[in-house]
Amino acid sequence: MFRIYLNDGYALVVVTSILFAAYHWWTGIGNIIEAALMGVLLMLFYRRSGALWPVVVGHYVTDMLTSRYCRHDCGMTSTRSRH
Repeated sequence: MFRIYLNDGYALVVVTSILFAAYHWWTGIGNIIEAALMGVLLMLFYRRSGALWPVVVGHYVTDMLTSRYCRHDCGMTSTRSRH
């Protein structure tokens, strides 16, 4: 159905990246922009490879790295004192 309107493929990359970014609206404007750029990269990789699993793994690795570094940089570590 969408192929009629988005037949060149690159419009599909843009549309899905915007939808991917919109899903992350609750995380703030910086993360929305990051999600849009990540969406473009992942969709371009998907178009080139034709395989979805590497894209899923890429999203998972990105989430794991982001949560690890954010936990340290954003002050999300435990504030309990150690005796």
